[in-house]
Amino acid sequence: MKLFTPGPVEVDPKILKEISKPVMAHRSQEFREVLSDVVEKLIRILGLENGHLAVLSGSGTTAVDAMVWSLMSPGDRVLALVHGEFGRRAISSAEVRGAEVEAMEAPLGKSVEPELVRRRIEIGKYTHLLLVHNETSTGVAYRDLKIVAESAKDRGMLVLVDSVSGLGGEELRMSEWHLDAVASCSHKALASPPGVSFVALSGEAAGELRDGLPPILDLRRYLDFYTRRRETPFTPAVNNLCALRKSLEHIMSMGIDAYIELHRRKASLLYEELPKLGFLPLPDEPVRSNTVTVFRTPGLNAKEVVSLLIKKGFRIASGMKDKAEHLIRIGTMGNTSLEDLRDLIGSLNEVVGELSGQRTYKEDLESGR
Repeated sequence: MKLFTPGPVEVDPKILKEISKPVMAHRSQEFREVLSDVVEKLIRILGLENGHLAVLSGSGTTAVDAMVWSLMSPGDRVLALVHGEFGRRAISSAEVRGAEVEAMEAPLGKSVEPELVRRRIEIGKYTHLLLVHNETSTGVAYRDLKIVAESAKDRGMLVLVDSVSGLGGEELRMSEWHLDAVASCSHKALASPPGVSFVALSGEAAGELRDGLPPILDLRRYLDFYTRRRETPFTPAVNNLCALRKSLEHIMSMGIDAYIELHRRKASLLYEELPKLGFLPLPDEPVRSNTVTVFRTPGLNAKEVVSLLIKKGFRIASGMKDKAEHLIRIGTMGNTSLEDLRDLIGSLNEVVGELSGQRTYKEDLESGR
């Protein structure tokens, strides 16, 4: 089965081998070297200068929750930009924390205009800007992140970013763009097995970390352990970190710009070919994500499309919640090639024919029509 889901992703066998190696003690010098190497490489990929990075065990949601809870307090006033389900999920975390959240939500498949954000910031008395860099549910990449972050910083706000499915596949320059915190994980564009998440912090944000939190969400504790001991406060996903290090080595050897460009080429192929089969792109062209492509399925049930593809050896995802029968989501991350995508497109062509009762392009070609 070839994985083309929005995460987890297909992992290179050489990276998977790291999982099967003997487990090392997480208080050993051997592990400290692994952890330090992972942190240093992630900081370079993030474009973080004079900042800090806390490595956690868990999903991307773990990192987002830790970011929100460690940098917000009850009564904080948060402006949140929403482009889909994960934007709403970040709001939920902030509200449970006790923050007062105002949301600016874009129409489906579109992005919030930065000028509207600037105006809202000017008239509001917000403490935080909260947003998703790459919305996994709709395939919208928020490429105005730098602009809105500058508007927020001009007003003294902290800028908190969920880049769970963005980091590695979309441009992100943390310090240059004045981002205070970025949450992400191992099993999306970083192309490693699930189990590792992390939060990167600017120097300013590190000084704003809250006290009195549940230990698992307390980023101050993670930074303290790493600074003093090059360790994590709790037992981490040791072998998963070894796998992530191997994946980061590959990304660094390719170069981050080339790595992002590879994701762009994969997404472009899907957006070029799938409309020929009747699938309609959901996001507007300027905001189409490099890592998660999303299509409407007019006349077809998206869940049936997913089920039939599984029988052909490919797993994609349907839309989330009320979009489950109307959207398909195809990830371009992980150990997949352009040729793999062409095979997927061919199988999608067959699925369309089976569901619509029509001959497929492949059948027409073979019959000489």
